[in-house]
Amino acid sequence: MDDNKTSLQSQSPLSQAQRSVDKVENAVDQAYSHPNEQAIRQAQNALEKAQRSLEQAQLTENPVAIRQARDQFQAAQSNLSQLQSQLH
Repeated sequence: MDDNKTSLQSQSPLSQAQRSVDKVENAVDQAYSHPNEQAIRQAQNALEKAQRSLEQAQLTENPVAIRQARDQFQAAQSNLSQLQSQLH
């Protein structure tokens, strides 16, 4: 029974949004480690997916948790913007 509850929780819009934001951070870190167009493009794609996930979660989930995930997302977005401006 607990396994089913955990499985359902891992599929919630909030957990999906958090995983998307984590992927953004990883993609931005990769772009900083290996600054090239492909890495930046991958980070931008991750940003877009995370933004959609956050928007979906916002409709159904805990507003405090969503705000924390959005803050994390915005920090990653800012880091990517800084990297892009350094490369151009």
